[in-house]
Amino acid sequence: MPKQVRWVVIIHGALALLQLLVGFLLLEHRDEVIATLRSDNPSLPDAKIQQMADGTVFGGLVVHAVLAIIYTWLGWQIGRGRGWARIVTTIALILGAAGGVAFFTSSGRVVPNERTYILFEQVTSLVFRLVAIWLLWSSPVVKRHLSFRGSSREASGLKT
Repeated sequence: MPKQVRWVVIIHGALALLQLLVGFLLLEHRDEVIATLRSDNPSLPDAKIQQMADGTVFGGLVVHAVLAIIYTWLGWQIGRGRGWARIVTTIALILGAAGGVAFFTSSGRVVPNERTYILFEQVTSLVFRLVAIWLLWSSPVVKRHLSFRGSSREASGLKT
């Protein structure tokens, strides 16, 4: 596997780990989510606040776990030389960046004390995403790796 492709795969692994970290941080800061929901909705009963917090925390954990799985799978497909994975990965990385901005914007209300850490994670993720996109589309080595491996030419036995 060429070095540039290996870096794209490593970046996908790092993004997957960051997704899991954010999911587990939501669990860790459940009390802060409850406090925020309670201050924003003082008339709601505690049971409803708990339910809303559980939905926010566990829903976020599930979303981040699914994203970690997607990043891992796409990195694996890139490593295997699947040309279609470059397009799907690019779309996922762009959507991930947009989702990161939305998450950062909303996190200030949900876990305001962790805003600095969330900003650091989002900037790190954005840099990883930009580097991966740049490598996927500008590196001739990556383009070659993804051009023929796993293509119909290879499947039909044609030499490339």
